[in-house]
Amino acid sequence: MQTKGRTLQPSGKHTLKRVAADGSFAGDKHSKKDASIGEKPAGNFLNTVFRPIPATRFHPLCNGNNYDFLYRSARNYSKLLGSSFYLKKQEKDFAGLFRYFEGLLPQGQYLMMVEENKKLLFKIFFGNDFLIGEVFFIPIEILNRTGGKIRDIILTFFQLFQQTHKLARKEHLYDYEMIVDGYLDGWYENDNDPQIEAFLKAYRNGYINDTFSLVYRQANRSSGELEKLIESYTSKNDREENLLKSIKQGINIIDRNKNIFDYVCRPEKNDENFYDVDDECIIEAGRLIRFVYSGNDYVTDGYLEYINTESMDMACEYFPRNSLLLTPATDRLLEVDFVECFFTWLTGFIKNLYDYEDE
Repeated sequence: MQTKGRTLQPSGKHTLKRVAADGSFAGDKHSKKDASIGEKPAGNFLNTVFRPIPATRFHPLCNGNNYDFLYRSARNYSKLLGSSFYLKKQEKDFAGLFRYFEGLLPQGQYLMMVEENKKLLFKIFFGNDFLIGEVFFIPIEILNRTGGKIRDIILTFFQLFQQTHKLARKEHLYDYEMIVDGYLDGWYENDNDPQIEAFLKAYRNGYINDTFSLVYRQANRSSGELEKLIESYTSKNDREENLLKSIKQGINIIDRNKNIFDYVCRPEKNDENFYDVDDECIIEAGRLIRFVYSGNDYVTDGYLEYINTESMDMACEYFPRNSLLLTPATDRLLEVDFVECFFTWLTGFIKNLYDYEDE
């Protein structure tokens, strides 16, 4: 549980991605005074592209020995890929070697040049690390929009997912206190909007809280029994079919018996993802992957608002994608790891959940 800090409403503006109905989108800061229950933040996509620093003959690392090491590393890895390597050695043409080798990599894999122990190495990776400027909010409102067997399937999956990955309960998180308790208990001045007040009361101990309580309960079915239940159900429309397909994939994730939070990385001062990290000011991963009631309500927007504000001065815990440093003796290919599988699946699953909100 994160320690509670200041009780003022957040202010300022910052861009942050989150997974939403149309994929990942950026949320702009907005004041709590102007927020409404159906309002979604808007903004621009946050994209980061990794490129190597251009090599020049004046850089001490751009010497013949390092060029030869990189050349042999690229040629060796190309053979592992089953690709032909036709590039001839050209004295210290680091940029040309980089571009050529980059073009041989499979789609979705990226290349960068890194320094380690005063040597240059090629590093292959799947992309930017997860939770760097993004959040994954899993909406559960669908439980109150469905009924019968399909609701039973979705609820059971939520419960199994919660048991495996142990997402933080809403009432254990700092920003829940600030938004819900802060508003209802008069911690700061507000407009006393009756619609917002009724919604927050439901979030604290009404029908929304009851929905969360269902998700936190122990599932009364195993993953195998859930699969059989899915097989016995006929989808009524494309939305249900896509959602059930995501749930089947999610069962495979659950059956690995791995908790995604076991892979969390706490940033350090020399972390390439952050600058001037303060060890006392870290946004915990449990706030960035969480159950919310809806993808576009007052509380969800408030969560994003606080995270946006804090991320201007604080670094966040994150999940590194798999990567591979190459040498001339590398004997394996870059493999898709659990973190990559988990977030690739989770992105699609959340999108399918949001489709019900846009109905």
